[in-house]
This record gives sequence, C-alpha cells and structure tokens, in this order.
Amino acid sequence: MKLFIKKIVLFSAIPFCLFILLNIILNCINNRALTHYKSITNVNSIFIGDSHVQTGINDGLLLNSINLAVAAESPFFSFFKLGPILKNKHSFKKVYLGFSYHTISSYFDDYVFKKYAKDIPAKYFYILPLREKIEFMRFNSNKLSAFFKNIFSNNFNDILVSNRPFSFLGGYENKYNATSANKESMDNRLRHHFYEDGKVRGFSLININYLDNIIDLCKKEKVELIILNLPVHPYYKKGVPQKFIEKYEGLMKQKGLKVVTFENVILSDSCFIPNGDHLSQIGATLVTAELNKKDF
Repeated sequence: MKLFIKKIVLFSAIPFCLFILLNIILNCINNRALTHYKSITNVNSIFIGDSHVQTGINDGLLLNSINLAVAAESPFFSFFKLGPILKNKHSFKKVYLGFSYHTISSYFDDYVFKKYAKDIPAKYFYILPLREKIEFMRFNSNKLSAFFKNIFSNNFNDILVSNRPFSFLGGYENKYNATSANKESMDNRLRHHFYEDGKVRGFSLININYLDNIIDLCKKEKVELIILNLPVHPYYKKGVPQKFIEKYEGLMKQKGLKVVTFENVILSDSCFIPNGDHLSQIGATLVTAELNKKDF
C-alpha cells in the first residue's frame, strides 16, 4: 500500500514540477524580452496605451520613437510594462500615454478583473509582480485551467511565430484602409463605452489610480509624461456623456498634465473606421504628421 501511494505521489509530482519549471522559464523569457527588446535601442520617445494609440500613431514616420501600444491595454498593464523598460534604458525623454474619455469609463474594468479577466491578462502574466500574478490566479480560480491555457497559448505563439515581438509589446498596426465613420456603428460604440443597461456608467477607479502610478513612475525616472487624447469623429465626441468630459478635464488639470490634442487637424469621415473612435490608415498618417510638427 505504501509503495502504491509513493507511486501516486511521484506520478503527480512529475507533471507539477514540469509545470513549475515551464512557468519559471517563461517568466525569464518574457522579462528578458521586455528589458532587452532590441527595437528600443536609441529610442527617445515611447507611445503606450490601447488600440487608439496602436492604430493611431505610426512610429515609422517619427524619429527615435517606438509604439508599444496594445489593443485593450489598461493603464494597469501599461504601468507594469513601462516600469522595467524605463529602469533598464536611460535614453528615454518622453512617454506618450493614450488616455481619453473612454479610458475613465468603468467598461474598461472588463479588460482587467471582470469579463475578460482570463483573456487580456494572459498576455502580461509573466511580466507582472508576484502579488498581481496571485491576484489574477485567485480571480480566475474557477477557470484556472482556461486561464493558463490562454497564458501558454499567448507565450508559445510569441516564441514560435517568427518576425514579431511579444504580444505585450504591441506596435503600430492599422489594417483599416478605405473605411468611413458610420452613425450606427458610432452609436453602438458609445453605448458600449459609456452605458450599461441604459444607464450612464461610472468611472474606472483602476485606470484613474494607475494613471497616478504612471505619473509617479515617470517622475521617479525623470521622464516627461505627455497625455495623448487622439481624435474621435465629431459625432462620437458629441455623444460622450458630459460627466466623462468634465471628469477627464478635471483630472488633467488637477494633475497638471500636458495633453496633446489634434483639434486643428481636419479629418474627414474616411480618416476613421466605422466606430468613429479609431483612426484609419489615412487618419493615422495625418495625425502622426501633426504630432511630428508639434513635438518632434
């Protein structure tokens, strides 16, 4: 009987040890990719944020700059990604953070600890501190196998698929050519961003708190933080509930942040994708050119 129990324990211990070893290896690979990413060399300016920055800033048109934005990236993840980068590189002068009205909406919390908690965090899992790793495992305790399946799937794709950086490093990506803003799509987008069950949403405390953390990080590393409020279609902008506009402007003023807007850039319907709050390729080219004139 004792021999049987020993065999069971040994049989169980082997896959567990392999699982731990795999996690240690992936942790090392991810963190090395973050701190030694070759394209960051000789870069003065970093663009970081969600899909609005990822599709809106073509860093190929800017000198000594890199776009590290990722779709659905909350300032929560931007903070933990940005910290090691700034600590290990000393040429950085500016961080451009995408932060707009939708960023402070509670809908964004779905991409951290709510609806998509097993999907989005999987990209960033190994670059998070241990405390946050444990918190995500605890939050996904009832679907832990699916959570780790997403983690391993993301990592194996990152490691095995050639000619692309790790998914958490993002980069300029815009496939929207010959598109145009559409009122129906913009109405749907506004409802998604700012309404729940027909009522105006609350604010995202996670994103607001981590904005503070990013501000403190940039001060500590002696890097200038600049907020990017990228253009949205006028119809979409008009539909943003006033409380979000007031909250946003209040935050920027209270924290003394420099905010870059593009109100002087004339953008036609074709400069946007149908939902009106992302730029098309044409729009991204015009906005990046304007940014080049303003700050570079």
